[in-house]
Amino acid sequence: MKYILRRMKIWDTNSAYHLQTLDILVSDGVIIDIARNIKSNDGVELISDKNISLGWVDSYCHFGDPGYEHRETIASGCAAAASGGFTHVFIAPNTHPAIQSKSQIEYINTLSSSEVVQLHPIAAVTQHSAGKELTEIYDMYNAGAIAFGDGNQSIQDAGMMLRLLQYIKPLDVPLYNIPYTLSLAESGMMHESSYNVSLGMKGIPELAETIMLQRDIELLNYTQSRLHIPLVTSATAINFIHNAKKRNLKISAAIGINYTLFTDQDLINFDSNYKVFPPYRSKEDASRLIQSLQDGTIDMICTAHQPCSIEEKNVEFEYALEGTLSLSTAFAVWLLQSNNDIVTWIRSVCENPRKLLLKNTTKIAVGEKLDVTIFDENKEWLFDANSNKSLSKNTPLFGQKLKGQANMVIVGNNIIKN
Repeated sequence: MKYILRRMKIWDTNSAYHLQTLDILVSDGVIIDIARNIKSNDGVELISDKNISLGWVDSYCHFGDPGYEHRETIASGCAAAASGGFTHVFIAPNTHPAIQSKSQIEYINTLSSSEVVQLHPIAAVTQHSAGKELTEIYDMYNAGAIAFGDGNQSIQDAGMMLRLLQYIKPLDVPLYNIPYTLSLAESGMMHESSYNVSLGMKGIPELAETIMLQRDIELLNYTQSRLHIPLVTSATAINFIHNAKKRNLKISAAIGINYTLFTDQDLINFDSNYKVFPPYRSKEDASRLIQSLQDGTIDMICTAHQPCSIEEKNVEFEYALEGTLSLSTAFAVWLLQSNNDIVTWIRSVCENPRKLLLKNTTKIAVGEKLDVTIFDENKEWLFDANSNKSLSKNTPLFGQKLKGQANMVIVGNNIIKN
């Protein structure tokens, strides 16, 4: 197959063509020419007048397979990712059973091998993500685990966290840990502020995040290993990460895209679609999250996509499962909150996750296999049953008009259009 991507604005700081608007000639999934005005008879014109970047990377996301296929299968999750412009997705181990053995890593890799979107399993570091007994970390690493962590089950025991950082150090892969101290957040349902008091719900203090984060930073300093914070929610936590980086520690961090849009004030109607883990914080925290990405303190944007069935959400707020959809809507949410800051988006979903997590040196250049996202920051669309590729619809954005969308993703010879 031979085709032309016409008048593409190229977003790739590692490419000699960065920010230039050029034609790209592709044959059998490989770039064979980049130039102005490539002749039309050289190939079929596939698309024109759009932006192109390396394929977007989601560094933290939940699917449901195995065990929770009613929420999301591998196939539906990959379809949702592609519709959002993502070609690489790191999936959390919180399935049933947890992703905690060589055979389960192979199961994920085999089941997703025919998908255009490449899945990267985050393997559980303790059995059943319970924080008690170690999993077979080396076996899973050799089977293809790209990172380790217990997902939404934060590692509570400091001694266990120390041993894990030491154990993975020779592998040179990150240990994922969401800073969340259970003893400070027990039975909490939302951010601790005047709003939780007025709503009569027990609050989750910012301290639940920052106490554990401080602990993990000091353990990281002691071990000189690698640590990734998959979800940062507060301004104070951002300051701790900033200081850790000044100490040249191997720490990276991401914010969940919906945490830039929603806050504790949105829970006023007890809509369970706003119940997430960790909780949405204050307006001030949301603003600081955006700023931290733009100033480079925080490295990545993740979706923290966590599908839930109607039965798991359509109950009293107290009993509802935490989680929200975000794979399909992440780009539109970022543009809305950042005043169309494409530069930071590309750095946060292309450059930094590829450099820090994938160790991927692909670029948009002649001779390179395509792994790209084509997108339009001005495209208006409706997020509804027709555009939603997930099996679930637990998001306040369902039924909303949005602006900014991925037109297609291309990986090798495979093309998925929106």
